[in-house]
Amino acid sequence: MKRIKAATGGKILLTLILLSAFLVRIYKAAHHLDGGLFFEEPAYLRLVLTGFKDSPTPFIYGPFYIFCLDIINKIYFLFGLLAGDFKVFSDLIDAFSADYSINFARLLLIHRTVVALMGTATVGVLYLIAKKLFNVSAGLIAALFLAVSPLHVALSFEVRPDVMHTLFICLAFLYICK
Repeated sequence: MKRIKAATGGKILLTLILLSAFLVRIYKAAHHLDGGLFFEEPAYLRLVLTGFKDSPTPFIYGPFYIFCLDIINKIYFLFGLLAGDFKVFSDLIDAFSADYSINFARLLLIHRTVVALMGTATVGVLYLIAKKLFNVSAGLIAALFLAVSPLHVALSFEVRPDVMHTLFICLAFLYICK
């Protein structure tokens, strides 16, 4: 009976940690939307929107992240097409060129939300790694520390590949631990 209560308590704590990690990251992503762009965000978004024409070395961080951004842009364009916001794909590029238009702010928030989800997933994967290597308590402590880590939170709302790379490194490590 005590084991069932401990297992339920661990799941509740993990859920609270993951929820708080996501809320902190999403709050930061939305809060900094008014403050403008971070250093590399315009470069990534312009690179994807212009079809890689603006950079001689488009894959400085590897192509997977850039292609993920491209897929998000295309999905956003399709929804905008259905809603009547866009008529052709160049309208989305014009939204980027305009001085921080509403469409570009939405697109940026969508990209930042995806990065925040990846950061939150990293917290969950770290829990699984520590649980597998040690125990549930160690997993919860590791997840809590990563959930409130200032560097990880700061990187989890910028459109940069760092958080995605961290997630895939943790997933690879989890796979090795099996």
